[in-house]
Amino acid sequence: LHRAKRDPVLMATVIASIAAIFMTTGFFIVGEYNTAFAITLLVAVRLATAERLTLADGLVLAVIAAFASRVYEVMIYLGPLLSVITVAIKSRSR
Repeated sequence: LHRAKRDPVLMATVIASIAAIFMTTGFFIVGEYNTAFAITLLVAVRLATAERLTLADGLVLAVIAAFASRVYEVMIYLGPLLSVITVAIKSRSR
């Protein structure tokens, strides 16, 4: 939310995503997908708000990717989606 606060449309999208994903599954239902969706949302917002990918962005994303791919099997499916987003952001910044 901190990174999305400057863009009202992005902020509304993030809040709607949080509501759609996490509020419908309940607070007491714990599964790996809850954390995986949170990681995916974190990375997507970080990429969407970056005008240009910096070394700090790359390090944060690499740490998140290493953690997520080692811990959560569902990232096998969400990882390629995040890769496509990264390529789209990179091509947009050129």
